[in-house]
Amino acid sequence: MRMRKSVGMFETGLAILAIPFLLQLVFLAALWKSQADSVEAQRWVIHTKDVIAKAETASRLITEAQVHVRGLIVTGDPAMSAAYLETAPRIPVALSELHDLVSDNREQQAQADAIIRKIHSFSAWLAEKHRLARAGRKAEATAMLRDPAPHRALDGIREDIKTFLGEEERLDQFRRERLRRMGERQYRYLVAGAGISLVVCLAMMAAFSRSFAGRIAIMNANATRLAEGKPLADPLGGSDELSRLDAAFHGMAGALAEKDQENEMFIYSVSHDLRSPLVNLQGFSKELSMTRADLRTALNRPDVPAEARRQVETLLQREMDPSIQFIQSAVTRMSAIIDSLLRLSRAGRVVYRRQVVDVQQTVGRAVEAIRSTTAERGAEVIVHDLPPAWGDPTAVEQMFANLLANALAYLDPGRPARVEVGTREDEASKPGMITYYVKDNGLGIPRAHQSKLFVAFQRLHPTVAPGEGIGLALVKRMAERQGGKVWAESEEGQGSTFLVALPTARTDSPKIDRAAAAATTQNGNGNGLLAGEIHAWPLNR
Repeated sequence: MRMRKSVGMFETGLAILAIPFLLQLVFLAALWKSQADSVEAQRWVIHTKDVIAKAETASRLITEAQVHVRGLIVTGDPAMSAAYLETAPRIPVALSELHDLVSDNREQQAQADAIIRKIHSFSAWLAEKHRLARAGRKAEATAMLRDPAPHRALDGIREDIKTFLGEEERLDQFRRERLRRMGERQYRYLVAGAGISLVVCLAMMAAFSRSFAGRIAIMNANATRLAEGKPLADPLGGSDELSRLDAAFHGMAGALAEKDQENEMFIYSVSHDLRSPLVNLQGFSKELSMTRADLRTALNRPDVPAEARRQVETLLQREMDPSIQFIQSAVTRMSAIIDSLLRLSRAGRVVYRRQVVDVQQTVGRAVEAIRSTTAERGAEVIVHDLPPAWGDPTAVEQMFANLLANALAYLDPGRPARVEVGTREDEASKPGMITYYVKDNGLGIPRAHQSKLFVAFQRLHPTVAPGEGIGLALVKRMAERQGGKVWAESEEGQGSTFLVALPTARTDSPKIDRAAAAATTQNGNGNGLLAGEIHAWPLNR
């Protein structure tokens, strides 16, 4: 079976461009044809006007010639003769031009030829009268003037010219009407062309939006979602490059989700697997401690020689006591690391329940939880007005509790401690987000270490406060899972500001029930991370 070849972006774009281009060519061809017809119709209208003008000129010239000859005969005035001599040569020229103009119309040409012959005959008669008058043969010229036949001939010429002009005026009216219709048709072509161009333009925009712009916007959103760890939109249809690229995005997202799940399960499994040997180490270290105590009791018996007691006690103090203490310290640290790993893996597996979070009350509870630490260190905690956010109440509370504990853990003993919580407009957050901050005037963070702030198990001040260095990593994980982000601004020796951007509360959400929110947190019924507990873990600085 023959495979159908997929249509790519280039072919689709070429088709989108080719269709309006071809339509424009058709429109231009029709417009050109209409313009050519209009020009031709206008030429014929002008031609008819020229024919009428030449016919009227010929009629006027023959009439003027007759008047000049009559005047010469009656008055004998030489000026009349001169006028005739000026007018007479123009008559054959006008007749010749009239003959050429009507060569396209056989009927009119036949009428024009008949008129021309009559005018030539009458012109010859006038020329003879003029010759007689100039020769002084006035009686003969007067007798010719009284002859009625030439006058009837002139009347016939005028009647023929009138008939000829009537036909030309009919043609002129017909051709002007045709020119008017051509103008209307051209106007309709222009209007239709403009309408078609507008429709094609809109169709192109719709096709481009559907084929490219809209799908590219979906891909852009998918890329952002992929970077933020959010679910992607449904796959794009089709078989072009964008569809294949989007399929690669979905494949990558699936692979990353699978890897994240594998990593979390691996951390969870390793943490649990390490528990067993750690418990054994802890048990054996206690056994060693008990054995050490029994050994010291046995050494205190009176029957033990003093030299032996001294040697064994030396061994206990120099070797056994430090070894047991080292084992117990290592076990304690190992236990803390395992707990941190469990919390880190749990942060990615707990299902969040998104709702309107009363951040003002949430931060108030977090501040209350560290009241004793605040009083002990003489720190001032200032909480500004905090608008609500959209997220998981327990996770939001844990985030602020960790950031507040972090601020108190790294205060500068050389100046009064001050911690401030509020909101600010920040260009780093996206529209639809609100940025909260926790600001302290503590030790600050060296610029070289700021890139490691949110990396698990990275401790920048290991001697200042205890901890395993996962607190900020957990805050980052919780913020991202709620569709937000966290970052920091710090200057060594001046203090640090941690910023948390969370989605703004939805306008269609119900009002905050403060009592219910407090009861949920206190009773541990929320589905946030470690619901019901607020831990102020020392963070990784």
